[in-house]
Amino acid sequence: MKISTRGEYAIRAMLYIAWMAPDREHPVQSKEISKAQYIPEHYLKHILSDLRTHGLIRSSRGPHGGHWIAKDAETITVGDIVLAMEGQLTHLEDILLMPCQIEVGPDHCAIKELWIRVRDSIEEILHSETLADLVKRQRSLVADASSAKDKGFKIL
Repeated sequence: MKISTRGEYAIRAMLYIAWMAPDREHPVQSKEISKAQYIPEHYLKHILSDLRTHGLIRSSRGPHGGHWIAKDAETITVGDIVLAMEGQLTHLEDILLMPCQIEVGPDHCAIKELWIRVRDSIEEILHSETLADLVKRQRSLVADASSAKDKGFKIL
């Protein structure tokens, strides 16, 4: 499986928007997302445009404008975000089309069966993890880091 920088940035942007505007009433500006997530702003604008086209975020212009998630974070999966950016979840389809001629012909191949299981597992994981799950986990990580820092542990 290969996720491009574009896919990674889209997931990071979506997580940040859901984190900062959980009520979906106050938009998050692209400049803020860019700075907080170390995403080049020019590149981020293209990503946000694609996320908007796929119905994952809403945007408004102007000095008080910005972006917010278009629907409940519980209904947006990581798979939805990856599909919006990459067009597919895995890049195995071309491999699966290749002929495999080991004794029983091209329709029966242990290697293809393996790649199908890999593809199906990846798709199951990406479609079962929601944006809300990521936000919840991130909140837990921040709380744990804060607690460790309060106890005198150095956080990198």
